Amino acid sequence: MMTTSVERPNGCLSPVLLDPVLDDPESTRDMAQRNGPYFMPARYLVSDASAESAGDNSKQRNVEVPDYLIGPTWRGDWAVGARPLVDGVDRILEHQGFAEAARTICDAEVVVPEQVYVNLSTPMPGQGFSHTDLPEFIGIDRANVPGLANIEQSADVVTIGARTTHAEIAASPILQKALPMLPFMAQYIGHAAIRQRGTFGGSLANADPASEWPCALLALDGRVQAISPRGERTIPSHDLFRSYFTTALEPDEILTRVVLPVHGAGHNWSFQEVARQSGAFGLVLVLACGTLSSDGTV
Repeated sequence: MMTTSVERPNGCLSPVLLDPVLDDPESTRDMAQRNGPYFMPARYLVSDASAESAGDNSKQRNVEVPDYLIGPTWRGDWAVGARPLVDGVDRILEHQGFAEAARTICDAEVVVPEQVYVNLSTPMPGQGFSHTDLPEFIGIDRANVPGLANIEQSADVVTIGARTTHAEIAASPILQKALPMLPFMAQYIGHAAIRQRGTFGGSLANADPASEWPCALLALDGRVQAISPRGERTIPSHDLFRSYFTTALEPDEILTRVVLPVHGAGHNWSFQEVARQSGAFGLVLVLACGTLSSDGTV
């Protein structure tokens, strides 16, 4: 059975038989036999044996359960947080058949393998498992994709996730110190509600010449990272914008991160914008940056 940690559009999902989905379903049943002990959903252990290889012990405690009592609700974790806990589970985490089903179920652009668990049902000892449920995915889209709302500085660059909002840029201590022109420019973007919802990457991908962030990317000589089914690539700012509202991004590419260089002492900047009124689109936007050398030249 495929399950997801997002709201299911049509309630419970229909079971998916292992045999036509996995190339070698018998090996998965063997994994289930090898990787106990299993516990009930309430996290009571079936036995006193260690469950470290089967999941998180934080909410588990031992109870006396007769050996013959094995019902349809015993569960074991094989991978948690996309981290394999038992040998052989990688092929399930990476299984494209499950991933495609998760994309359909979640109606998501991307899915992340998050957890592999088994629900085991054995009517009587020695009869084998009557079913094994696999695995769990998180359905994600650009509104909740993990790792794309970070602002990080390393060495002489700052990396900004594409999902970072204008308000998060304005409030970022990292940017206020390393790239102070960005928090300053953010105050010119629309109104508070827009700054809370609009994103850095969304503005760049939209390529509106009246927007602040394309101006900043070009002036700072930054670059963007994009991902597609073919892999990742880096696009310099001067290659990103083809024309107004037109970028070098392919139809199946998603802009994921923006990398901006950080300059040292002596670097100065000025941003000016002319608009009909506060919050309106800029009619003219100029960001000028330069570094003053020790001899007073720019």
